[in-house]
Amino acid sequence: MPVRSTVAHSVALVATRVAVTAATRLAGFSALSDDDYCRVTIAQAFALHPRLDPSGTSWLPAPFWGQGAIMLLAGRSLRVAELTSWTVACLAVLIAYGAARWAGSSPRASFVGALSLALLPVAAVTGAATVPELPVAACVAAALILLRRADAPRMFAAAGLLTIASLSRYEAWPAALAVAVSFLWPSAERASLRVRLGASAAALSGPALWIAWNAHAHGDPLHFLARVSAYRDALGVASSLGAYPIAIALDVIPVAIVAVGAVALGARTSPWGRPLGAAAFVLVALVAAEVRGGAPTHHPERAVLSIAIVAWFAAVDALDRQSRRHVWLAGAAATMTLVSGIRVQGTLRSYGVDRSEEVAVGGWLATHAQPGDRVLVEPSDYGYFAIQAASGRPEAITVTRSLDPRNRGEQPVVVEARWVVSKSGEGDVRIGAWGIARR
Repeated sequence: MPVRSTVAHSVALVATRVAVTAATRLAGFSALSDDDYCRVTIAQAFALHPRLDPSGTSWLPAPFWGQGAIMLLAGRSLRVAELTSWTVACLAVLIAYGAARWAGSSPRASFVGALSLALLPVAAVTGAATVPELPVAACVAAALILLRRADAPRMFAAAGLLTIASLSRYEAWPAALAVAVSFLWPSAERASLRVRLGASAAALSGPALWIAWNAHAHGDPLHFLARVSAYRDALGVASSLGAYPIAIALDVIPVAIVAVGAVALGARTSPWGRPLGAAAFVLVALVAAEVRGGAPTHHPERAVLSIAIVAWFAAVDALDRQSRRHVWLAGAAATMTLVSGIRVQGTLRSYGVDRSEEVAVGGWLATHAQPGDRVLVEPSDYGYFAIQAASGRPEAITVTRSLDPRNRGEQPVVVEARWVVSKSGEGDVRIGAWGIARR
């Protein structure tokens, strides 16, 4: 790949991603949900006491390994978690760009395609939060894009990306299966059967390792699936056959506009047959999992982000093969920027939670609480995770009761504490006591 264009495009993509993150945060967005802060507390606990399964739940371990490793070096503050996530979001854009270049797209088409990881509405907000959805979508999309060329280096690169993704989010599992099967397809004639079998096994290594771990740790290889289903049932989440298709229709409008334009121009899409076929399989698998109650609990548009990214790359690559390609690619980029900008405003109004008060209390505790102090939190909602994350020492904070819908009726915790944090009926968070408080 020519060094000059690679460097110029990389700098521009990172700058775009940084600008989108900054604009999103300045608009008031800080977290998608309380899960963001919960994930930070798990990484903080991993940094203090590393273990193979940091959460001990159905959450996959790789994000906590990465975040916790950084915290081992840079400290366990919420700011470290945020800066790490924003940096990884920039890296995600570069991963997709590099995959497209390596798979045969032109530098310009690869650049315009990679803009999707900064400008698509869901990408804009997930890249500004402490969650793994954006880097996972980038790894999955990059692996599918590499299916355009079936040689050994690209096959094993795709398998490596899918191992990381499938140990981070479950929506990567259907992609791993699709890629593994694709490697065995006769059209993958550039590699020997031995190489194809090895790459196929490598693509499935993430799910295989997690299933084996659940069999060892819980006595049930599908323990994680039972846990997710039980949580959905406790919440009363209803399955919906159309949740994922509707999510694509609502949240990838720029992709649809450019894709329709590419088709209208009569662009050939044959090089993208395998990536788009694999993406379609992922969508079908997610719909099937949703019907069976085993899909991600909230916000299906995040789970289909990788499909949107692959579709966008395919569309701009098709435009790039037309005459006057500069005009078409510039128009595609302008369409993405304009439509996504309008859509992001609406997305920010419906996305996220405001835990600024809880974060302020956690920051206060980080400054004033001494080593060995015990803090008691009386929760009215899951905002206590923000207090724990912002304190930098979640192990020092005890919550009086569980809010997990599966633990209704659980008796409150009785401890001695130096600080008591409670939430008033008006919703503001207060530090309620000085000295020893007995509960």
